[in-house]
Amino acid sequence: MQDKLKELLAIRDGNLSMKEARKFGIAATTVQRLVNQGKLIKVDRGYYVEDGHGIDDLFWLQQRFSRGIFSHETTLDIYQLSTNMPKFIHLTFPHGYNVDRSITKEQQLQFHFVKKEVYELGKVEGTSFQGNPITMYDKERTLCDIWNPRYEFEYEMKLEALKEYMEDPLRDPSKLRDYMTKLHVEKEMKYHMPVSYTHLTL
Repeated sequence: MQDKLKELLAIRDGNLSMKEARKFGIAATTVQRLVNQGKLIKVDRGYYVEDGHGIDDLFWLQQRFSRGIFSHETTLDIYQLSTNMPKFIHLTFPHGYNVDRSITKEQQLQFHFVKKEVYELGKVEGTSFQGNPITMYDKERTLCDIWNPRYEFEYEMKLEALKEYMEDPLRDPSKLRDYMTKLHVEKEMKYHMPVSYTHLTL
């Protein structure tokens, strides 16, 4: 196995995107040879995992849906703002973007489509649970999304997330207030703001 490929697999916890491999100068023939030897397992077109390692679902999906931004319950879980076990992996796309939805049932995915002017609001570069790079929304955008009535998330989960955020010393109230206005959830969130946290500035 080439040193570059070994290095990349170590960095990515045994996961390999062919798109990224090419940037490292790793040839497709090298990868295929390892597949034939049983050292790499093909997961999807252009995506492989090293034998004995687990698939990083978020990193894999990011490679498959490059325009997708992880959101809603998925980012709540990443930020540990909720104790609920997510039922789906959530990805947000801009309105009008053509995406193959055939994968949604088999992979328990939920796709959301938003206006282009707010699509990148709160977009940040983060890491998956296995430490691989993904694109996701920040805490403030995540809160606004789950409090949007159109998504119908459980009240208890939304309240728990808001409480956890308000106790976070790194919270950014001015950013949250700006997002609430731009995403039209200001009335909804302020109305449900826990009484015990009204002394904290939003």
